[in-house]
This record gives sequence, C-alpha cells and structure tokens, in this order.
Amino acid sequence: MNLNIRFKGLESSEALKKYLDERTKKLAKFLPPSVVVNATLLEDKNRKSTEINFNYKGNNYVAKQETESMFASIDEAIDKLTRQLAKAKDKKTNRQAPPPESDIF
Repeated sequence: MNLNIRFKGLESSEALKKYLDERTKKLAKFLPPSVVVNATLLEDKNRKSTEINFNYKGNNYVAKQETESMFASIDEAIDKLTRQLAKAKDKKTNRQAPPPESDIF
C-alpha cells in the first residue's frame, strides 16, 4: 500500500508521518499493496482535521475527521475506513453465501 501525505497549514513532521504510516498498516489486511492511499492533514486556528481517501475495486472510500488533536483525528479516520472496508467485505461474503435450506417436506 502506497501512502501519499499532504500537509496544509502546518509543517511536515516526521512524528506525524510515522504515526500515520503505522496506523494505515491497520488497513493492509483489507487492501493489496498496489492501492494508493491519499491522506491530507489540515490545521486551521483551532481545527485539526484529517482526510484519507482511496479507490479500491471501483469504490471510493473516504474518511474525514476533525478534532482538537491531529493524532486523535488520524485514529478516528482510520477507524472509519476500517469499518467501511469490513462492511464492504461482509456484504460481499453475505451475497455469496448459499441460500438457507428449508425444512419443508
């Protein structure tokens, strides 16, 4: 998985890069190595927000989160994406399941 990080309104920080890289590894169990994940870290006066998006199998996955801490917004955005990917995977497996057998004689 390739990670592209953009910083808006703040200087690039090795600590933030390392933290985001570590947290995006949580998505690796759902995604192949060829997927490009784009992350934008934005800081205004009191607003710190994270936007992470990528395209996988024709579906766009987007998570935007705004908190008082950049690290917390990264955590919550990754959690949102994990839920989205798990739901899509569950939906796919449920559709492929054979129909339940009936007890009708």
